[in-house]
Amino acid sequence: MEVAVSSLVDELAYPVDDPRHVIGLLGLQIASAVDEAPASVTLIRELRLCLSHLSDQPNEPPGAVDEIRSNYLKRRALLLLDRSREGVGDA
Repeated sequence: MEVAVSSLVDELAYPVDDPRHVIGLLGLQIASAVDEAPASVTLIRELRLCLSHLSDQPNEPPGAVDEIRSNYLKRRALLLLDRSREGVGDA
């Protein structure tokens, strides 16, 4: 999964100051966690959300919605990744 997401992130090539760049990096971390725990429905859902945000109007300049999505996903994904590493719950 990580290889596929990495290819997508590389292809989209958002600049570092674009909030979607952060979403791509989070997507890579989540994809890696999915590779380690492929039965985790929570991680898979979160990865799907990241990918949908990445591919939503990729040719448009970043806006406030992208910033909000990025901030939301940072908080949520980091919590889920911590829980995944600890082996807590579905994540």
